Amino acid sequence: MGKSEYFEALYRKELLHMGVYGRLMRYEKDPGLRSILGRLSRLEGRHAALWRSLVSSDGSKPNPVAESARVSLYRAFRFCFGLSMTIKVIEYNEAQLHKRLDSVLASSGSTPRQREVIRRIHASEGEREDPLVNKVAEHSTILNNIRDVIFGMNDGLVEILAATVGISAALQSSLLVLVAGLIVALSGTLSMAGGAYLSTAYEKQLRMIQRKSFKKPAKSALYVGISYIVGAMFPLMPFMAGYSGAVGIAMSVLITALVLTMVASTIAVITDVSIKRRVASTLLITLGIAALTIVIGYFARVWLGLSI
Repeated sequence: MGKSEYFEALYRKELLHMGVYGRLMRYEKDPGLRSILGRLSRLEGRHAALWRSLVSSDGSKPNPVAESARVSLYRAFRFCFGLSMTIKVIEYNEAQLHKRLDSVLASSGSTPRQREVIRRIHASEGEREDPLVNKVAEHSTILNNIRDVIFGMNDGLVEILAATVGISAALQSSLLVLVAGLIVALSGTLSMAGGAYLSTAYEKQLRMIQRKSFKKPAKSALYVGISYIVGAMFPLMPFMAGYSGAVGIAMSVLITALVLTMVASTIAVITDVSIKRRVASTLLITLGIAALTIVIGYFARVWLGLSI
């Protein structure tokens, strides 16, 4: 994709986001959030006009049917995951295009006009758009709750997969693997919930001193604990169904890898990193840990002479 194609893509993206923020504003009940969404919509419109000025050809306007469908999709996403997470996804998609454009410009160069327009857009985002996005997060705590849920589930998936496949390599009985896995899952849930409570309580004390808003330790512990045990159930599913040995291990790894892909993608959006890079590193580390524990479990069975 060349420079003009990226300019066109960003022009279309800004128009889409202008429509999304406008639609969300119409359905938002909170006056403060409604005002912020209106300002974001107007900002995106101004950014679209700037990108449009860089398009080398006349360019065609986005298909109104396709864009309308995507706007509706974002509204449905907002209903399911909250406003903060929706805006995170919107800004993430736009940021990825910006990064790819910057890479293209670094290799092929840019004109003074292009540099000036891009500078104005970046300045507008830093001075106006980013503070507005942060204000949305201040109005709603759901993004913090999603962080607890996602990271809790991620830990449950990784830790219980490692424990389960290692135990399964040592023990042939699916029932014993399931019982052992559940014991590890329950102890991990209590440990994670307790850790979340203590760390959030400490953070609360610091924020009270600094007169900033804070999360409730009990709520954070609840979200982390529940999401951890939910995540822990996925690696155990094959053994719940009676599978054991190599078949049980393969199914457990496959199920966990699929769920981890979704979880890692969400974490990437929250933390503003590449989805591909996050998913690849997560799967590489997780599967590496699983392989190591399988080897340990196998040698434990051979050395100890286990036949159950």
